[in-house]
Amino acid sequence: MSTTSVASIREEIASALTHGLGAVFALGAGAVLITLAAIYSDGWQLAGAIVFGIALLLLYTASTLYHAIQHPVAKGRLKVFDHCAIYVLIAG
Repeated sequence: MSTTSVASIREEIASALTHGLGAVFALGAGAVLITLAAIYSDGWQLAGAIVFGIALLLLYTASTLYHAIQHPVAKGRLKVFDHCAIYVLIAG
């Protein structure tokens, strides 16, 4: 195995771990945001908080899976899913 592929594997592992941690934080932050919106805001702001929280969790979960799974066909599909999740977050 070449040095480049070892470095690439290490980068993928690091990316999967950090994005997985991001997914955990997104879950917690989304829960806090939704709870605060439910207590202090109207229905529209609550709906916005729910959409944003789901989009944030979707983004980090998609990115974690993309970096964690190395099967070529699955990785290609997950790359598309990862990029779509970015646009969902921007729209949300």
